Amino acid sequence: MTTITGLNLTTLNAGAGAEILSNLSQLRGLNTGVEGRVVTIVRLDGEERELNVAVVALHDEAELSVMTVRDVTQQRRLERMKSDFIATVSHELRTPITPIKGYAQLLSSRWDRMTPEKRGHILGTIEERANHLSRLVDDLLLAS
Repeated sequence: MTTITGLNLTTLNAGAGAEILSNLSQLRGLNTGVEGRVVTIVRLDGEERELNVAVVALHDEAELSVMTVRDVTQQRRLERMKSDFIATVSHELRTPITPIKGYAQLLSSRWDRMTPEKRGHILGTIEERANHLSRLVDDLLLAS
């Protein structure tokens, strides 16, 4: 007999719960181990939920296994948001660094061949980009 601790099977067997139970019972024969696997379900309202399903067979009983189901939707969303944030910040920090590095290399290799006006223009650009970088870091510190 299949039982789910803490849930009313009669209620769950009606409507969308029956489909979810059917999908989960297909995983019952698997022995996913403690880590389990992530499965995606779609609720009646169309919302997708990500569930971590772990099935562990008990060694004493050939037909007995324990299944745990944990909703990891919010955790997965936060991981995606964190990844997107880090990618955006990395790009934003590289933007002002590129001309700073390029102009610094140019000045070190051609300082004596440049006119004072050209050197002043390059130094002004380096200062402007460094100020931009400083504002980005300040914004990050403020956001944290």
